[in-house]
Amino acid sequence: MSEKKVSFLYSWPFLVSLGVLLVNDLYLKEAFSNWVTGKLSDFSGLCLVSMIVFYMFPQYKKLCAVLIGSGFVLWKSQYSQSLIDVFNNIGFIYYDRVVDYADLVALAIIPLAASFAKQSYKYKTKTRLTNVLKIPIVLLSIFAITGTSVMIPRHEYTIRKSSENEQIDMVLAFNLLKRIAEKHELVCYQCLAGKENGIFRNDDINLEYYFNGKRGIFFKVTGQPGGVFIGGSSYPEMEKLKHDLQSAFGKEFDNMEFVIKLQHYK
Repeated sequence: MSEKKVSFLYSWPFLVSLGVLLVNDLYLKEAFSNWVTGKLSDFSGLCLVSMIVFYMFPQYKKLCAVLIGSGFVLWKSQYSQSLIDVFNNIGFIYYDRVVDYADLVALAIIPLAASFAKQSYKYKTKTRLTNVLKIPIVLLSIFAITGTSVMIPRHEYTIRKSSENEQIDMVLAFNLLKRIAEKHELVCYQCLAGKENGIFRNDDINLEYYFNGKRGIFFKVTGQPGGVFIGGSSYPEMEKLKHDLQSAFGKEFDNMEFVIKLQHYK
């Protein structure tokens, strides 16, 4: 990789975008989850990707702008969900995003990114560590673009009687839950028959359960996100667990329903 081809990596707009994306997605989103951190991800991530594409294909600037913009709109729409589901079901990585059309305001950064890429030589930072920093910056850029969109797999759902006046046998329901959990090699923590809540877990999956009165059980299941740097995702196993719970409770109890809690990611 020649110095000329990667010179834009040392421009301060690129480095600032990279730094903001990493700090925001790895720390700020968790510590201060709100609309500001959400928009920071969109602006910095789109700016980073745009600068790379514009710098690599300067002769196709208009086409690149259209493709980048269209791709971002698709990513932020519900129409990308089927493609996301395909990747998630592979089991190597788990992606998700917020369907929020207000995020499309970040498209305004594309023309600015094109200008930065075209004149990157004007913004180049001077350092004697250029050759040393080249590979780390490339690796951090790959991680920032691919890794920070990775979400922790999370399922929240309730299995309950369809009528508010019906109840389930808590002991029988717990024993059934325990049998399914053990089938998936989940170990019991803080859980006893007759207790209203508890946890089953292993190295990859954490299953929390709460008896919703005596009508049914609320489940909160989290797993490992997976990715290029951290290995396979727990998503497929979580899907199997959900299916087994549905099937087992549907066979054991009459008039059961499965209710999924809609999730909102900031």
